[in-house]
Amino acid sequence: MAGTQRFDNAIREVVTSGATALCRWLLSAPLEQVVPVPARLTSAPIEADGVFDLGARGILHVEFELGARADRLHERLVDYWARLNRQHGVAPEQHVVVLSPSARLPGEFRSGGLRLRYRAHHLWEVDAEELLAFDALVPLAVLARPPSGRTREELVAEVARTIHRRHRGERRRVLAEHAATLANVHLGRPTLETIFRRWTDMAVDLRVLPMFREAREEGRYEGRLEGRLEGRLEGRAELACRVLEARLGPLGAARMDAVHALDSAALDRLADALLTLEDLAAVDAWLAGR
Repeated sequence: MAGTQRFDNAIREVVTSGATALCRWLLSAPLEQVVPVPARLTSAPIEADGVFDLGARGILHVEFELGARADRLHERLVDYWARLNRQHGVAPEQHVVVLSPSARLPGEFRSGGLRLRYRAHHLWEVDAEELLAFDALVPLAVLARPPSGRTREELVAEVARTIHRRHRGERRRVLAEHAATLANVHLGRPTLETIFRRWTDMAVDLRVLPMFREAREEGRYEGRLEGRLEGRLEGRAELACRVLEARLGPLGAARMDAVHALDSAALDRLADALLTLEDLAAVDAWLAGR
């Protein structure tokens, strides 16, 4: 779970340290007053990614989502809306920043007479330059749309150079680690190590990264070192189990056996689905429906 916790910590650090920049970017407005307020909501506490008091403009609630199912996210947004409205006496304005192209949100939820509207920002559609303009949001740029003709690797290298150029000391190291952690959605550890070792003059700890992309690339890397053929079914199944357990907890013998029984094509599909499986019930449903 350490990698997942690191990912969450990176997001929350960007939210808290860059509150004003984040609100200005989301709302496209030159806000004068941005005050972070407690994001842990009362009554069976749940913790939002960001809650901000904008003075006369009201309350802004922000959630970052990697690959959430819309139905579950909508249930949480309704819960957040009700609690924030009760806690602050004003209806919150809600924004959701979607980090991975595996999920797209409609911006609206209807159920019976209930209608909830929110604004969805699909980060892969946002120009990277838009985020690079805000010092505090530079780590998020690794998930944005690369400039025309540029690769994801080139964009991440540009982010590393920007951090190196604009910051010094501990702040440089922290931002570099956050950027590497978020970039791990697309790139594996060896690639990230090459980029950040070149452009950061302080040690950046990349040993704990949260996503399957890292695990898959690390598996290839270690396989080459040990002279094993890439893509062995047993190794790929074991890798998938390790990632699922790191994100969701122990799988149990039956689920592990089911993963190890998958053929090559099914393992490819599982690799693509790993970012969207939110709990063990979702794993069971995927295995049953494959």
